[in-house]
Amino acid sequence: MKRPLEGVRIMVVDDNAVHAQGIKQLIELQTEAQVIGVAHSVHQMQKQLMTLEPDMILMDMNLPEVDGIA
Repeated sequence: MKRPLEGVRIMVVDDNAVHAQGIKQLIELQTEAQVIGVAHSVHQMQKQLMTLEPDMILMDMNLPEVDGIA
């Protein structure tokens, strides 16, 4: 049985804008989770983190300036 991620606030970080938008749409169609922000670089993510305060970050592993693991 699928358990909804009700109330989870997610930030999507992907340098490809089309991928980021597609991931956002899939999350919002399949769960009760809310995508509260999308960033296309680590720098953009860092600027938004304190304001948005996400519960979870879904990050691309192959970002150009810093990889998703670092």
